Amino acid sequence: PLRSAPSLGAGADRSDAITGHALSSTKRFFQAGELDRGSALHQAYYRLSLENAAVSRQVGEYVAEDLRPDLVLTSHGIYSTWGPAYEAVREAECPVLVYGIHPYVPGAVQLSEEPLQLTGADRHLRSFLEGPYHPDRRRAAEEIFRAREAHKAHDTRVYYAGVSREAGLRDLPRPTFGVFPNVVWDGDIEQRNTLFQGMFDWLVSTVRFFVEREDLGLVLRFHPSESTLETGSPPLQGMLAQALPDLEDCPNIRIIPSHEPVDSYELIRNVLDAVVVYDGMLGLEAPIMGVPTILAARGRFSGVGVALEPRDTRSYFEMLAGPDALQAWNEERRREAALRVMSWFMEDAAYPVPTVNPDVVVSSQARGVTSLAGITPEDLSGGFDDSRPGRTLKRFAEELARSYPHV
Repeated sequence: PLRSAPSLGAGADRSDAITGHALSSTKRFFQAGELDRGSALHQAYYRLSLENAAVSRQVGEYVAEDLRPDLVLTSHGIYSTWGPAYEAVREAECPVLVYGIHPYVPGAVQLSEEPLQLTGADRHLRSFLEGPYHPDRRRAAEEIFRAREAHKAHDTRVYYAGVSREAGLRDLPRPTFGVFPNVVWDGDIEQRNTLFQGMFDWLVSTVRFFVEREDLGLVLRFHPSESTLETGSPPLQGMLAQALPDLEDCPNIRIIPSHEPVDSYELIRNVLDAVVVYDGMLGLEAPIMGVPTILAARGRFSGVGVALEPRDTRSYFEMLAGPDALQAWNEERRREAALRVMSWFMEDAAYPVPTVNPDVVVSSQARGVTSLAGITPEDLSGGFDDSRPGRTLKRFAEELARSYPHV
């Protein structure tokens, strides 16, 4: 039984962590980029999220202090449902792993002792970066990147289908910066926010800076998944237009909508002098291409030496305003760091396991199958079994034991 909480609404823990998780959940649910404090609906959902977070915290304390398991395995590690429990378990020094579908390796799960959106802080990654790096691993990382750049990855083949367009972009003032925002809900995680209140605040503040600096060029590329893999996401371009209605009249700014068939890799290689992201795969890939990159938040690839990371908003805008940061960019050192991180993120942190094909689940439900007991071995997707034989569930368990020997 959970410890009693007689007044969750009024008496629940209101620590920064609790309120941060509740805020993340609310922004994620409404996909509005910010909490509308004038909306009764937003406020009601936020209060419910605070109560969820308080219960989640109690669950974590109960698991760690009363059950004392050898290992806690949880999804997410963020939001009001999972975040407070994860933090309570970790604070009690109970072994904990966060799992989730690997975003870039089909048929694999990702494991980390950190929330998966913040794996730059993973101690296994830090240890890997400090150890030897075999030339074969480097070549494999280069091949992974080349496949993504050639539109052979499961996401890039969808994002960058069609021809590249660069017309009208080369006449922008130099240096020309490329800003690549996430889809709106993907960036709404309070633990990421080190400089700005959130991804939308970062985007509005950054674009407003370029509106006032016509001597600098800006290419704003909205995420292609808004028009492909995540069509249910609110268009961020429309939200930005409400905040900055005269944006398209700015001569130094070019906007590329999410549906435009523009190859972001070609754009980065041939047009841009620097790349700015909140968080995302381009924050790792642009340094591999040798292009100076600025990270505006904590994330998967922060703190590992692949990009410039301003310490506050003043230094952030100084990086955009002056050429010193770009001129001091050590292309070779950043590329080598990025290739190492690519090796760990796409190989060491990816555990291919047999998973049930979602299409099979839908068709099985149509046949009246209501549990996994009705799923046949042929219904398993097999993970990476075709290209990496033997990557079975047993192999997954063996690799997990090697990676985390204390459990």
